[in-house]
Amino acid sequence: YVKGKRDGVGVYICANGERYDGQWFQDKQHGKGTYYGINNNRYEGFWYCNMKEGDGVMYYYNGDVYTGQWKNDVRSGKGTYKYKTGAYYTGEWQNDMKNGRGVFDWNDGFRYEGEWQDNKRNGVGTYTYADGDQYIGQWKDDMQHGKGI
Repeated sequence: YVKGKRDGVGVYICANGERYDGQWFQDKQHGKGTYYGINNNRYEGFWYCNMKEGDGVMYYYNGDVYTGQWKNDVRSGKGTYKYKTGAYYTGEWQNDMKNGRGVFDWNDGFRYEGEWQDNKRNGVGTYTYADGDQYIGQWKDDMQHGKGI
């Protein structure tokens, strides 16, 4: 503690069972730390003023894992989201959603590489079927749209 505020390295356990183990600055989670949620989510990474910020890994209660960048407590920047099913997305994130360029690989051999907007395929992209055939063209709201080859 410095002047009555948490500062340095320490552990905080909430009455509801949430726990933070890491660096503090002026009574805020700030620096490197690990958060354990009551729903078994766990975040290991960097914090800025009580928000996830910078590089970190989120282990979700359902078995999914996100490894990448955070800003203002949400996924933002480059990152990889691995689903417990074996599927995964690697690419750009903004406001906790797939936004920008990215690749989604399904565990059954299908693949999409291209542009995303608000978690949907939007813009130009290539969809590769399990047999190797491809659709190359426009996408809108997760559907093939316009001309493609």
